[in-house]
Amino acid sequence: MTRPVISPIASIVMAYLLLMLSATGAGAQAVNEGAAKFVQDMGDQVISIVAAEDMTAASRKEALDAVLRDGVGIERISEYVVAGQWEKASADERARFQDVFSDYLVAAYLRLVTDAGPKSFAVTSAREQGAGRSSVATYIENTSGEPLSLSWIVSDESGNYEITDVMVEGVSQAKTYRDEFAGVAASRGVDGLTDALERKVKKSN
Repeated sequence: MTRPVISPIASIVMAYLLLMLSATGAGAQAVNEGAAKFVQDMGDQVISIVAAEDMTAASRKEALDAVLRDGVGIERISEYVVAGQWEKASADERARFQDVFSDYLVAAYLRLVTDAGPKSFAVTSAREQGAGRSSVATYIENTSGEPLSLSWIVSDESGNYEITDVMVEGVSQAKTYRDEFAGVAASRGVDGLTDALERKVKKSN
C-alpha cells in the first residue's frame, strides 16, 4: 500500500482548546494542563514518527512502540482487565501477562496508526475527575477515513502521568477488554489468558 504523503510536523497547526466547565452545585472541575500537555506531547511524537519519510517500516514500528509503552500504565490496566484473577496470580504470572498484554495493545494501536495515517492531533479539553485522574479529549485528523474524537483517561497517582483508558464514542476500551477476557480468565486463570493473547499476537505479526 502506498504511504500517503504527509506535510512536515512543523507545518501542522496544533489547536490547544482547554475548555473550562461551568461551576455546579458540586463545584467546578479544574482544567488539568499537565495531563493535557502529556497527551498532546504523545500525539505530537506519534505524528512526527508517522510523517518521517526517512524511517524504515521497522524503525517506525520500533519508535511508535517505544512511545506507546512509555505512556501507557500497563500494570494498572492489567490489574483491571483480569478482574478478580489478579490477586490469585503469582508475581511471575503477572509479569508475563503484562509483557504479552503490552504486545497485544501495541499491535492493535500500531495497526490503527498505520491504517489511519494521522496528520494532526489536538487536545480539545482536559478535566480533572478526582482521585488523581483526568479526562483529556482530543481531535485527530487522518489522511484516510473520518476524523477521530477520543478521550484519554490519564492518571498521575504515581507521580507520573500515564494513560489508563481510552474512551471511543463514550465506550471504555479497558472495560471492553475486561469483558472480552472475563470468560478465559475465570476458567483458565491469568496464565491461560496470557497464552491466548500470545497466540493472537503471533497471528497478527
